[in-house]
Amino acid sequence: MINLFIYGSFMKGYVNHKYLKGYSFNKAILRGYRRSWLRSKDNAILIKDIKSSVKGELYRNITNKDLQKIDRIHGTPHYYKHVNVEVILLESNKPVSAITYESTDDLIKKWLSVEKKEQWIED
Repeated sequence: MINLFIYGSFMKGYVNHKYLKGYSFNKAILRGYRRSWLRSKDNAILIKDIKSSVKGELYRNITNKDLQKIDRIHGTPHYYKHVNVEVILLESNKPVSAITYESTDDLIKKWLSVEKKEQWIED
């Protein structure tokens, strides 16, 4: 079972949240990254930035089967890769180890070509 930090389209209220239905989550912060969205807010990327932080959701005890499903949707390992992170729970200020999805260079190159057609939004 895996703890998974989500910061984009898999969060509650977004298009891919249905894949995490049934799992409980806590609001959390990931330090050392910033998030960028395509204007449609269907896609987000993480960019390392030691001065920034990203708010998201920490899902606990994700099964390997469900993680593999989420990996396929993310295009792992071509567009996103797993990275080990420590997030801070908002309600308790406690650190928790998790994995999250970091954007690969291939994804950033692909989306830079989209950038001319669709504007990015910085958090």
